Formats: sequence, C-alpha cells, structure tokens
Amino acid sequence: MEYLWWAVFLLSLSSLVLLVLRNHGAAAWLKTLGLHVIAAAILLYAVNWVGGRYMFQVPINAYTLSTIGVLGIPGLALLVALKLTIVR
Repeated sequence: MEYLWWAVFLLSLSSLVLLVLRNHGAAAWLKTLGLHVIAAAILLYAVNWVGGRYMFQVPINAYTLSTIGVLGIPGLALLVALKLTIVR
C-alpha cells in the first residue's frame, strides 16, 4: 500500500513539474520564490550569527523562512519582535 502512495505522489509531482515547465510565467514565479527563500535564509543566518553573542536566536524553519520570504525585512523585524516580547 505504501508503494501505491509513493507512485501517486511521484505521478502528481511529475505532472506538476511538466505543467510548470510548459508555462513560462510559472517558471519565473518559482525562480522569484526560490530567490526570496534563499535571501530569507541568509538574513536569518545573519541575525542568528549576530544574536549568538547575546544568547538570541530565531529558529530557521519553514514558517520563519516563509514569513521573511513573503514580507521581507518587515517580516524579519516581526519575528525578532515576537521573539523578544512573547517567546522569551
């Protein structure tokens, strides 16, 4: 039964990849999304590197990367403010 789920997953993934490759606008959108995620990871790493001296870290996970990837620098400020006020 597990092989069936993997087959369905791979079939749907390959269909999605073919659909995206045929549509050039979607490929450009995915490229932009990938660049935003990379920039978000670099920003989070920089904050954690500087914050390491002060025992301050923001976890690098899918939620924080997506927040910074969508909102940019204000998203990073939001996560830092949440960490300082609520999570502490």
